[in-house]
Amino acid sequence: MARHGAPRDSDRYFLPNLITKAAGWKSARMPLQYAERINAARSGMARATEKSGREGFCMTDKIAYKVLTADEWAALNAGSFEGAPIDKADGFIHLSTASQLTETVDRHFSGQKGLVIAAIDLASLGEGVRWEPSRNGQLFPHVYGHLTPQSVIAWCPLERQPNCTVRLPTIERSVAFL
Repeated sequence: MARHGAPRDSDRYFLPNLITKAAGWKSARMPLQYAERINAARSGMARATEKSGREGFCMTDKIAYKVLTADEWAALNAGSFEGAPIDKADGFIHLSTASQLTETVDRHFSGQKGLVIAAIDLASLGEGVRWEPSRNGQLFPHVYGHLTPQSVIAWCPLERQPNCTVRLPTIERSVAFL
Protein backbone atom coordinates (compact mmCIF):
# COMPACT_ATOMS: atom_id res chain seq x y z
CA MET A 1 0.00 0.00 0.00
CA ALA A 2 1.24 3.47 -0.75
CA ARG A 3 1.80 5.34 2.48
CA HIS A 4 2.76 8.69 0.96
CA GLY A 5 1.76 10.49 -2.19
CA ALA A 6 -0.89 9.45 -4.67
CA PRO A 7 -2.55 6.08 -4.17
CA ARG A 8 -1.43 3.30 -6.46
CA ASP A 9 -3.92 1.35 -8.55
CA SER A 10 -3.30 -1.71 -6.37
CA ASP A 11 -4.57 0.25 -3.35
CA ARG A 12 -8.05 -0.03 -4.81
CA TYR A 13 -7.93 -3.84 -4.58
CA PHE A 14 -5.89 -4.59 -1.46
CA LEU A 15 -6.61 -3.43 2.07
CA PRO A 16 -4.85 -4.07 5.36
CA ASN A 17 -5.64 -7.43 6.93
CA LEU A 18 -7.26 -5.73 9.93
CA ILE A 19 -9.98 -4.13 7.83
CA THR A 20 -10.31 -7.23 5.66
CA LYS A 21 -10.91 -9.46 8.68
CA ALA A 22 -13.31 -6.95 10.25
CA ALA A 23 -15.33 -6.97 7.04
CA GLY A 24 -15.45 -10.79 7.10
CA TRP A 25 -13.35 -11.54 4.00
CA LYS A 26 -10.80 -14.36 4.10
CA SER A 27 -8.43 -12.71 1.68
CA ALA A 28 -7.24 -9.15 1.18
CA ARG A 29 -8.53 -9.29 -2.40
CA MET A 30 -12.12 -8.15 -2.65
CA PRO A 31 -14.47 -6.70 -5.21
CA LEU A 32 -13.68 -3.15 -6.28
CA GLN A 33 -16.99 -1.76 -4.99
CA TYR A 34 -16.17 -2.83 -1.40
CA ALA A 35 -12.58 -1.65 -1.60
CA GLU A 36 -13.69 1.78 -2.83
CA ARG A 37 -16.29 2.07 -0.05
CA ILE A 38 -13.75 1.23 2.65
CA ASN A 39 -11.05 3.42 1.09
CA ALA A 40 -13.52 6.33 1.02
CA ALA A 41 -14.26 5.76 4.71
CA ARG A 42 -10.56 5.67 5.65
CA SER A 43 -10.24 9.42 5.93
CA GLY A 44 -13.23 9.47 8.26
CA MET A 45 -11.73 6.65 10.33
CA ALA A 46 -8.41 8.47 10.57
CA ARG A 47 -10.15 11.60 11.89
CA ALA A 48 -12.21 9.50 14.29
CA THR A 49 -9.03 7.76 15.46
CA GLU A 50 -7.40 11.12 16.19
CA LYS A 51 -10.41 12.16 18.28
CA SER A 52 -10.97 8.85 20.06
CA GLY A 53 -7.44 7.53 20.37
CA ARG A 54 -8.82 4.07 19.49
CA GLU A 55 -7.79 3.00 16.01
CA GLY A 56 -10.58 1.34 14.06
CA PHE A 57 -13.02 1.63 16.96
CA CYS A 58 -16.03 2.02 14.71
CA MET A 59 -15.70 -1.19 12.79
CA THR A 60 -15.08 -3.35 15.86
CA ASP A 61 -17.85 -2.12 18.18
CA LYS A 62 -20.39 -4.89 18.66
CA ILE A 63 -23.03 -2.72 20.35
CA ALA A 64 -24.53 0.52 19.09
CA TYR A 65 -27.21 2.75 20.58
CA LYS A 66 -30.50 4.13 19.31
CA VAL A 67 -32.22 7.09 20.95
CA LEU A 68 -35.98 6.60 20.85
CA THR A 69 -39.03 8.62 21.84
CA ALA A 70 -41.64 6.85 23.97
CA ASP A 71 -43.80 6.21 20.88
CA GLU A 72 -40.84 4.83 18.91
CA TRP A 73 -39.90 2.60 21.87
CA ALA A 74 -43.50 1.28 21.96
CA ALA A 75 -43.37 0.57 18.21
CA LEU A 76 -40.10 -1.34 18.61
CA ASN A 77 -41.57 -3.39 21.46
CA ALA A 78 -44.67 -4.10 19.36
CA GLY A 79 -42.55 -6.08 16.92
CA SER A 80 -40.65 -3.93 14.45
CA PHE A 81 -39.27 -0.42 14.18
CA GLU A 82 -38.86 1.05 10.70
CA GLY A 83 -37.19 4.23 11.93
CA ALA A 84 -37.83 7.73 13.16
CA PRO A 85 -38.92 10.36 10.60
CA ILE A 86 -35.25 11.35 9.98
CA ASP A 87 -34.32 7.69 9.52
CA LYS A 88 -37.08 7.19 6.96
CA ALA A 89 -36.06 10.35 5.11
CA ASP A 90 -32.40 9.22 4.97
CA GLY A 91 -33.23 5.61 4.05
CA PHE A 92 -31.55 3.99 7.06
CA ILE A 93 -31.78 3.87 10.85
CA HIS A 94 -29.19 6.06 12.58
CA LEU A 95 -27.24 4.47 15.44
CA SER A 96 -24.31 5.76 17.50
CA THR A 97 -21.39 4.09 19.22
CA ALA A 98 -20.88 4.60 22.95
CA SER A 99 -18.33 7.36 22.27
CA GLN A 100 -20.70 9.14 19.86
CA LEU A 101 -23.91 8.88 21.89
CA THR A 102 -23.61 11.96 24.11
CA GLU A 103 -22.94 14.27 21.16
CA THR A 104 -25.83 12.69 19.24
CA VAL A 105 -28.20 13.36 22.14
CA ASP A 106 -26.89 16.92 22.58
CA ARG A 107 -27.25 17.75 18.88
CA HIS A 108 -30.50 16.03 17.95
CA PHE A 109 -32.52 15.49 21.13
CA SER A 110 -31.76 18.55 23.26
CA GLY A 111 -34.59 19.41 25.63
CA GLN A 112 -36.74 16.38 24.75
CA LYS A 113 -38.23 14.40 27.62
CA GLY A 114 -39.15 10.74 27.93
CA LEU A 115 -36.35 9.42 25.72
CA VAL A 116 -35.10 5.83 25.84
CA ILE A 117 -31.63 4.53 24.98
CA ALA A 118 -31.65 1.06 23.42
CA ALA A 119 -28.45 -0.99 23.17
CA ILE A 120 -28.50 -2.81 19.84
CA ASP A 121 -26.58 -6.02 19.13
CA LEU A 122 -25.03 -5.30 15.73
CA ALA A 123 -24.29 -8.97 15.02
CA SER A 124 -28.03 -9.73 15.17
CA LEU A 125 -28.58 -7.33 12.26
CA GLY A 126 -26.08 -9.08 9.99
CA GLU A 127 -25.25 -7.37 6.73
CA GLY A 128 -27.91 -4.73 7.30
CA VAL A 129 -25.33 -2.68 9.24
CA ARG A 130 -23.01 -0.38 7.30
CA TRP A 131 -20.34 1.86 8.81
CA GLU A 132 -20.51 5.16 6.97
CA PRO A 133 -18.89 8.58 7.43
CA SER A 134 -21.11 11.22 8.96
CA ARG A 135 -20.58 13.96 11.56
CA ASN A 136 -16.97 15.21 11.46
CA GLY A 137 -16.03 12.29 9.21
CA GLN A 138 -16.63 9.74 11.98
CA LEU A 139 -17.92 6.33 10.98
CA PHE A 140 -21.42 5.68 12.28
CA PRO A 141 -23.39 2.42 12.21
CA HIS A 142 -26.39 2.73 9.90
CA VAL A 143 -29.04 0.02 9.67
CA TYR A 144 -30.54 -0.65 6.26
CA GLY A 145 -33.63 -2.52 7.38
CA HIS A 146 -35.58 -2.49 10.61
CA LEU A 147 -34.99 -3.11 14.30
CA THR A 148 -36.77 -5.87 16.20
CA PRO A 149 -37.09 -6.45 19.94
CA GLN A 150 -34.63 -9.34 19.55
CA SER A 151 -31.89 -6.93 18.48
CA VAL A 152 -32.20 -4.95 21.75
CA ILE A 153 -29.91 -6.35 24.44
CA ALA A 154 -30.47 -3.60 27.04
CA TRP A 155 -32.36 -0.34 27.45
CA CYS A 156 -32.97 2.45 29.94
CA PRO A 157 -34.51 5.91 30.13
CA LEU A 158 -32.11 8.65 29.03
CA GLU A 159 -30.10 9.79 32.06
CA ARG A 160 -26.93 11.79 32.48
CA GLN A 161 -23.96 10.81 34.61
CA PRO A 162 -22.30 13.37 36.92
CA ASN A 163 -19.83 14.25 34.13
CA CYS A 164 -22.84 15.05 31.82
CA THR A 165 -22.29 12.07 29.50
CA VAL A 166 -25.23 9.85 28.66
CA ARG A 167 -25.51 6.80 30.93
CA LEU A 168 -25.37 3.63 28.83
CA PRO A 169 -27.95 0.90 29.32
CA THR A 170 -26.83 -2.37 30.89
CA ILE A 171 -28.59 -5.68 31.30
CA GLU A 172 -28.92 -5.04 35.04
CA ARG A 173 -30.46 -1.59 34.53
CA SER A 174 -32.88 -2.97 31.92
CA VAL A 175 -34.22 -5.58 34.34
CA ALA A 176 -34.71 -2.88 36.97
CA PHE A 177 -37.09 -1.00 34.63
CA LEU A 178 -39.29 -3.98 33.79
